Amino acid sequence: GDVVLAPFDESNLLPVFAPIKVITGHGPESKNLNNLTPIIDDFYQGLLSKSEIEDFLIPLNVKYLVVPKQLDVYQITNQFDPEKIIIIFENQSYALYRIYYE
Repeated sequence: GDVVLAPFDESNLLPVFAPIKVITGHGPESKNLNNLTPIIDDFYQGLLSKSEIEDFLIPLNVKYLVVPKQLDVYQITNQFDPEKIIIIFENQSYALYRIYYE
């Protein structure tokens, strides 16, 4: 399945409902959890540069991004060039984006 980046709690549930892969969310089974958590936290706070995002997401082949609405959606998506991120679903709780690298 495709790789999805989501906060830890959402990542824990997503694979139950869809045939996807997540970066974290498997508790102690998450590969490199201690290394990934600070990067993911910085990402969801809007603190990464475009090059840092590409260095992080491209090797993991992340194609989709889940953004909980209680976070600053603009701050998170503004880390991307506008043509590289497109919203594909939105409800009261979440927004789902497709990420493009080229």
